[in-house]
Amino acid sequence: MLLALANLATSGAVRDGSRSWCDPGVAFSADGVASLLSRALYPAGISIDPGGAVIGRDGWLFLGDRYEGGVTAVRVAPTRAQSRAVERVAEGALAWRDWLKQQGVGQFWILVAPDKDDVYPDYLPAWVGRVPGNRQDAMRSAFDSSILIDAGEALRTERLVQSELLFRRTDTHWSNLGAWFAADAFFRRSSAADPGLQFPTAMELGQSWPTPGSDLAQFLRLEGVLVDEHQHVTPIGAPVPQTQQVEYDIGDVVLPSRQKPQLMTTPNALNQRRVLWLHDSFGWAMAPYMHAAFTEVLDVHVLSRADVVGELVNRFKPDIVLISVVDRQADLRWLRSGPPD
Repeated sequence: MLLALANLATSGAVRDGSRSWCDPGVAFSADGVASLLSRALYPAGISIDPGGAVIGRDGWLFLGDRYEGGVTAVRVAPTRAQSRAVERVAEGALAWRDWLKQQGVGQFWILVAPDKDDVYPDYLPAWVGRVPGNRQDAMRSAFDSSILIDAGEALRTERLVQSELLFRRTDTHWSNLGAWFAADAFFRRSSAADPGLQFPTAMELGQSWPTPGSDLAQFLRLEGVLVDEHQHVTPIGAPVPQTQQVEYDIGDVVLPSRQKPQLMTTPNALNQRRVLWLHDSFGWAMAPYMHAAFTEVLDVHVLSRADVVGELVNRFKPDIVLISVVDRQADLRWLRSGPPD
């Protein structure tokens, strides 16, 4: 009975009407008790799920060790095996660059997104000491400067002058403003390589509004308790993208992910260019800026295979290939294996 009362008192699904108070799946779930426990422990900086999220200074949340090492990855230097893997990825990336050039691709970039701890290390828990030259640092520094776009460097620079947050307090990912500065770093490199391209050179930050706690808050069962903010960013000089989305036909190729390639077509975009964009979840907030910049963007999940990427290049015939991936996932197997023979 106490379990049922705790769940009914804490269930957001009951409050918003999406679930009934008499639903056994609500009344007898352990989530309500976990939420009450987490509410009591959160102010003391104690996480009920440290593998998912740890609690830093001023209540900031950071990704735990269940995901590519999380906070531990920044506390230790890479092992010899990890260092060798980083070298192989960097070598493979240059092989892909050369292969893509042979296929007629004009530009190839790897945009490495930072984790939150790289931009806001001062909000990490006191027990986390970032080690210079950790695996994430090694990953970024390994890529050749001719293809690397270090979004972490861009965001650290902007943090010095920005009062608005570049990462959300309760989320793994950057904010809309952080995503803009990452996209802007790509736009600058791309336009330097092809001066004929046009990109927004500034943005306008509109009114922010509160939102429920995001993915890291969910690990702690506090998504209905903690509050974050949503920013409205408008690139200056870019059209409001009128984008159409269709699933891209890749024929008989078996995909390694349930996420099928999506072709985003924006007739009123700034540039008549085709972009093959392989990205992870950090790309979601960048998407509006990408669609406003290019008439055709083929969205593909970054955890792909070499043969799939090769087939997409041959079918789609992109002008630009962009990989955007968070640093802890940048050790991409298909990059490491090199391009198709």
